[in-house]
Amino acid sequence: MNDFKIWSGTFRARASRYMNKAIAQGLVSFDMGRCELCGETEKRLQIHSSDYGVELGVSKKLLAGGATPEELEQFYSAHIIVCPRCHLRIHSANKEAAEAYFRNLNCWDRVKDDVLENTDNLQSPQ
Repeated sequence: MNDFKIWSGTFRARASRYMNKAIAQGLVSFDMGRCELCGETEKRLQIHSSDYGVELGVSKKLLAGGATPEELEQFYSAHIIVCPRCHLRIHSANKEAAEAYFRNLNCWDRVKDDVLENTDNLQSPQ
């Protein structure tokens, strides 16, 4: 896993492991019915995290016995369900193309910080 914003790939992988354990134990769940950005329903959807610190902290608390309603709200606010195409564009090195794509979908404000602050430098789909 690559670095993203302020989190190292190692930290992101650790946070994801904890979140996946919480999901597997039924402590948190996500509606995986459609991409929250473009509406795609046919492709395998993914969970994008905009704050791995929240993801790790709340997941650990859930696994240890619980988190406050405020922490759960923060946790869910830090995640969006996305299709592979939108997820790749969030992590794209081509920030101008990503901005144009998301502006066209009228969701630029929702992902702007993640696009502009990313350090993944993945190639954007054509």
